[in-house]
Amino acid sequence: MSCRGSKLGAGTGRHPLGRPLPAVPVQSSTMANNLRILSGIYSWAREVGGFDLDDFLTAGHILSKRQIESMAAHLRTATGRNAREELHNRLDTGTFDQRLSVVEDFFKWSLDSANRGGTATLSLERLLAERARLEQVFRSLRIGARPSQRIQPLEPHEIDAIRRAIGPQPTQGDT
Repeated sequence: MSCRGSKLGAGTGRHPLGRPLPAVPVQSSTMANNLRILSGIYSWAREVGGFDLDDFLTAGHILSKRQIESMAAHLRTATGRNAREELHNRLDTGTFDQRLSVVEDFFKWSLDSANRGGTATLSLERLLAERARLEQVFRSLRIGARPSQRIQPLEPHEIDAIRRAIGPQPTQGDT
């Protein structure tokens, strides 16, 4: 099932303690991007996992660590159809980590049966434990983009050494 017809897409969100979540204004471009990311996990579930993600979550099932790792690998290589194309389409670390954050938030949100329309309910202790497990699994998958280090300029004596090593060799008539 696509996200468009998702059973999980409708309804009001609830805080794990039962309070309604405050409405948070979201840019339409952010919302569209997040929905594209979520459509990727629905594709993964159907194509790789062999199950309907809506049915899986509304039945109260929770993804295992291995399933989450497989899904993350699927998200890392955006649309490649072969190994060469997949290598070319690999996401940069910041984009990949951002996608993981969107997916993590979705799975934490889906734990509460009030959000997913399911019948199975988790006790508060179990809900908190599953949220902590998801946080730990997703934290282990993040690459963590680091700022690049500035390349320090060469010293004049280093530039001279390079020029002597690779520059034209003076002939006897040159001074």
